[in-house]
Amino acid sequence: MLRALKPELNDFWCAIPNGGKRDIKEAVRIKKEGGKKGWPDFQFLYPNKMHCGLLIEFKRPDGKGKVSPDQKRIMSSLEKVGYRCEIALTKSQAWSILEEYLSLC
Repeated sequence: MLRALKPELNDFWCAIPNGGKRDIKEAVRIKKEGGKKGWPDFQFLYPNKMHCGLLIEFKRPDGKGKVSPDQKRIMSSLEKVGYRCEIALTKSQAWSILEEYLSLC
């Protein structure tokens, strides 16, 4: 949806594939490449009138996925330097967060 709505902003966002189960070899490789435990799932690195970028962490709507201490720490650090960080439980909630952010660009 974002690609179609704002193609001129496609270079400013990406998903971070940190979640999921991995074997130890893959986990070590990701860590060596700079992967960080707790980094939000989606990043949109384009400033608006209030923030220098938006990061969204996705959690399950059934409440089984909890925000980890690493996620809380990283999101707090990002917010202190001007990023907006949000938790989304559904795709529609994430889309609403992104639309609100884009309305201030």
